[in-house]
Amino acid sequence: MDQMLDRYVLFLSADFYADYWRVLIGSELSESGVTVLQHAARTTVADFMGNEDIYWNIDFSPRRHQNSFARFQKAIAALKGADRTHEEVLRSNYCEDESEQMNVAFALIFLHRITKDLQFRVEAGVSASDADVVAASIPLAADREIDTYKSKNDWVRSTSPWDAKIKSLTPDLPEYVALHFENACQNTIELPTLMANVAALVQPDVAAALMQRLRQGMTRQVPAGSSLKVPLAMRTV
Repeated sequence: MDQMLDRYVLFLSADFYADYWRVLIGSELSESGVTVLQHAARTTVADFMGNEDIYWNIDFSPRRHQNSFARFQKAIAALKGADRTHEEVLRSNYCEDESEQMNVAFALIFLHRITKDLQFRVEAGVSASDADVVAASIPLAADREIDTYKSKNDWVRSTSPWDAKIKSLTPDLPEYVALHFENACQNTIELPTLMANVAALVQPDVAAALMQRLRQGMTRQVPAGSSLKVPLAMRTV
């Protein structure tokens, strides 16, 4: 376990984001399941914060993260049936490899930019026709299940006592929870949807060749010395 667990339980603990769990799960938890998870998350947050008021000042050691995970696991032991499966799916959005989420964010910026920035597209070596396919594959705002930009603004304005407390833990970055929810959505919804749309627009062999060219263009844009890579969702198309 690492800092991704902290981000997960902070997200779970929030009043505001309880209505957004289904976006990452694709289904609904029972009312009792929601209660169990929120309570588990809040007790875990309270435990790792201890007497600290600022999140950046707490213990980030592997041992503490292991203890937090054990505490959380014990607290959700009451989950049954589908609720337990839903929790595992929900957690996978936050507790996978953090570097992959950075790769996904990088890929989405690249894909959006080649459709709007001619100079960048030329520098990346992407043709106009390839950029047109990508542009046609980007989900329209009206078709998206969630507007993460709006949800981030709404989160910052949330006034529930617990949400206010969570935001006070990162006073220099009150949108901290929202930013990592956005990362989770990019990783499990936005990029996979875009890739599926590409596959639906062109024939399989054309899609494979297009992805190869896009991967090459993206690789050219990786900064020297960076650990960024083409994300898995694009490597498997």
